[in-house]
Amino acid sequence: MIDPYKLNPAYAGFDRSLSLNFNYRNQWTGLNGNPKQFYVNGHLPVYLLDGGAGFDISQDKVGVISSTQLGISYNRVIVNALGTLSLGAKIGIQQTSIDGTNIITPDGVYNGQIFTHNDPILSEDGSSAITASWTGALFFRNNYLDLGLSIANLAPSVINVENVKVAHNRLVSFYTQIPLTFRDIQILPSVLIKTNLDYYQTDVSCMIKSGNIFGGCSLRGYNSNSFDSIILLGGIRLNEHYVLSYSYDVGINDLNRVTQGSHEIHINYNLNKLIGIGLPPEIIYNPRNL
Repeated sequence: MIDPYKLNPAYAGFDRSLSLNFNYRNQWTGLNGNPKQFYVNGHLPVYLLDGGAGFDISQDKVGVISSTQLGISYNRVIVNALGTLSLGAKIGIQQTSIDGTNIITPDGVYNGQIFTHNDPILSEDGSSAITASWTGALFFRNNYLDLGLSIANLAPSVINVENVKVAHNRLVSFYTQIPLTFRDIQILPSVLIKTNLDYYQTDVSCMIKSGNIFGGCSLRGYNSNSFDSIILLGGIRLNEHYVLSYSYDVGINDLNRVTQGSHEIHINYNLNKLIGIGLPPEIIYNPRNL
């Protein structure tokens, strides 16, 4: 709801100026090795190329596995009678690491100076491998709705980190939002669907904006096997450049018995200034006014 570019590189430039996003998420707090994510991204319109461009840097850590990604994107924007269509692509590299020092095996020996997994596959040190990643996306906007579709890891791969195989599966994300205005209040209902073509997850959300403050909620899941949490979101525009947001996930599945929910904080910086709007037109000298 706050940062569409994170999932969809075709969104680059739709904030109408240089937009930078900083995000930290601490998921399922209280669990040992719980997921944590930090990312930074930035994007802006590039009028000379009839589109937008952006970059992102992110790090995910779950248990002993961490993933660091770097990516750059470009999207071509086409304006027609129906609205604005953007076609985008992102290329990047992804490093996957396994921290062998935090692995405990049933047959391992961890006694004082002796540290061994007694396992021929698992490393007792840190190990990593790097692979390339590709994302294709489209984004459409008019006065009545937003639509977005992205496919990350267009070419799914399996890499070997030492002797451990780690799969990078295809991720398809579909997003739609309908902006509604009532007096000075903006209401933004939206739906996000994510799938690796084997499993599906949904977020049904609604955000309300009034002046410099906004808030909303979201339900993650659609049946007894996928219900995960209710997300409560709030934020404030601090000034013309900075917006601060915070969300808290209230668990509604069995994990709620052993976790204290999930916390996420987000900062957006927007330059709010047109940049690089184009070169001046070619000078044509008029012989009548010499």
